[in-house]
Amino acid sequence: MNPPPSLLQTPGFAHYSLAWSPFHNNRIALASSANFGIVGNGRLHLVSLAPGPAGLPLLKLDKFYETQDGLYDLAWSEIHENQLVTASGDGSIKLWDVMLNDLPIRAWQEHTREVYSVDWSNIKKDTFASSCWDGTVKLWTPDRPRSLSTLQAHQSCVYQALFSPHQPDTLATCSTDGTVKIFDLRSPAYVPSGPGNNFTTPMSAAVLTIPASPGEVLSIDWNKYRPLTLASAGVDKVVNIWDCRMIKPGELNQVGAARETQLFGHEYPVRQVQWSPHRADILATASYDMTCRVSVALSVLGTNKIIIT
Repeated sequence: MNPPPSLLQTPGFAHYSLAWSPFHNNRIALASSANFGIVGNGRLHLVSLAPGPAGLPLLKLDKFYETQDGLYDLAWSEIHENQLVTASGDGSIKLWDVMLNDLPIRAWQEHTREVYSVDWSNIKKDTFASSCWDGTVKLWTPDRPRSLSTLQAHQSCVYQALFSPHQPDTLATCSTDGTVKIFDLRSPAYVPSGPGNNFTTPMSAAVLTIPASPGEVLSIDWNKYRPLTLASAGVDKVVNIWDCRMIKPGELNQVGAARETQLFGHEYPVRQVQWSPHRADILATASYDMTCRVSVALSVLGTNKIIIT
């Protein structure tokens, strides 16, 4: 019989996101919001995993930081073991140093609506991206007071923006418009035109647009072992796996991708999808039906077989 899981209670605050530190295998950060993120303040919780009674792991709250609005996402720095960024409902992005107390070490306020995701590139380790309900994606480095560039990725809310783990200048996004888009950040479409800083002048040209769903696409994730393979999930309760190798270098505004597989089973929208960091054929999903599923996608003689546990 498996031992009971270790639990950590944070009364009054619901968690929107968590992330393991890329430097410490016992350090976790939680992005949390009061009133389920609808209205009210937020908290950044720092949690450690320590040996408990009988050698079982124990979750311990080390400290927390108060924010004026709810926190929707966070990402650890890939270059500094004690720093991370958070995405807030007031449109701000904040950089924190966990060795310091009370206040962030830097804050940016360029987005005009809720910032819903942040992602730190694990290849270009000085760069991170943010996505917002205003339809934009912005690229940042922690040492600059303004964003590097702005993408008008969609005309409606961008739920997530993720750097490819294989190609440093490839970025994927998903939106309420039902599409998944892939951007090549080396494209001339992103070269600023005119003098001065262009952080308020969005640029837009996806290399590939995937009509992924008739409803909102809430989450995407790159496969860690298969370049240009993406999973998407959303309001239609279905998980789709896409083969995007049809992208032609240098061409913009291509449409479509090969759908490898569809995963069914959730009874309500799928809030999050994530590939395993250890195997190419395993992914996990979390849904508003209050369940999590682990799926194994096997391709046998060209036929996709899905085993859901």
